Amino acid sequence: MDVKNIDFGTITPFSANEIIYRPDNLNEPENIVEIDDQRRNLDYAEVRVQQAKDFTNEQSVKLLGSLQFYEDGVGHDILGTDQVIQATGKGNSVPSIGWSKENGILLHMNDNNLTAGRYETELKWSIVESV
Repeated sequence: MDVKNIDFGTITPFSANEIIYRPDNLNEPENIVEIDDQRRNLDYAEVRVQQAKDFTNEQSVKLLGSLQFYEDGVGHDILGTDQVIQATGKGNSVPSIGWSKENGILLHMNDNNLTAGRYETELKWSIVESV
């Protein structure tokens, strides 16, 4: 599995309670996650993701926002929670993952009390075979 970094660019203080979208070069037809499924037995599988920690800057200041997984207008917070983002049936390979602008992993800003800086977090990706 090869995952691209997601950079949401510059966020302004007027971004409170807003969804910040990925740049166009990270939307379909481009993939965020490239998967080369080499399993011999193609059992049911799920691709999951979790935001492992809060966004912080160089001074350990937290960004008042988090990543959410959006699907058809419904957002699911992925901070500290495994979120299934794709499931495959028995006999199917796990395909690479790309999303339209309004779907997938997006940044939800909670507050406009922003401290300037470069904020980073870590995403934990997994492919889990299920029954």
